[in-house]
Amino acid sequence: MSVLPLFGLSQSDVEKMEAKRDVKGLIKALTYKDPLVRHKAAFALGRIGDAQAVDALVAALNDSDANVRLTVALALAAINTENKLQDAKMWYKIGIILRKLGCFADSIKCYDKALKIDPQDAMTWNDKGNSFADLGHLAESVECYNEALKIAPQDAMIWYNKGISLGSLSRFPESIECFNKALNINPQYAKAWYNKGVSLASLCRFAEALKCYDKTLEINPKHVKAYYNKAGILDALGQRTTAAVYYRKCIEMASPQYADLIKDARQRLRELEGS
Repeated sequence: MSVLPLFGLSQSDVEKMEAKRDVKGLIKALTYKDPLVRHKAAFALGRIGDAQAVDALVAALNDSDANVRLTVALALAAINTENKLQDAKMWYKIGIILRKLGCFADSIKCYDKALKIDPQDAMTWNDKGNSFADLGHLAESVECYNEALKIAPQDAMIWYNKGISLGSLSRFPESIECFNKALNINPQYAKAWYNKGVSLASLCRFAEALKCYDKTLEINPKHVKAYYNKAGILDALGQRTTAAVYYRKCIEMASPQYADLIKDARQRLRELEGS
């Protein structure tokens, strides 16, 4: 029988439990007040790999501490739970947690477990594609989006995601087709208009790209990159006065997260005004 120490539980106590493979004690430690102890207990349970810890680890996915949730998700991904946890939605949830925390390869493992249980879930295929894209494995991401679209061909977001990956692969005509599919479903999809403009500009179809940026700004007047890209095209086409207007608008709308873009816009604006 596992009993927590009378005067509290320390990280060294958790280490001793792991050395003894005291799974029941470690499960109790998952609910201890100190998040460092909970983190270490989850890590230990993942290393031990005993499936009897699965239910407690699933409950701990709702822990108030983000680091604990990450460690719990990693522990569940590591434990051989094929027979213990036959819940596709739960594996999907674990995959989402891992992706949000930057553990893309581990999230893919969880999505695979979800898809083994329910291969007809379009969002799991989509999010698996997103994790592949996060890793730079763009061809694999496109394959996942294709599977998702077989199930949900009217999902604008999946078409959009596929378009992004194809654009990143410099497959611009195909990416434009995907953005068009997304826009046929949702004509107010500002990000799809913007990225269609990016692909068109990459093909030197500047007039069409400008129309896409205009549509983007009609839907979202605060879209900083659309102002910047429109200014860049106008600048390249020799329409310097109008380009300056859009560089200024870009600078006006941009938040500090766009520091590099603001710097470039200001530099070009100075050059235009000095010429």
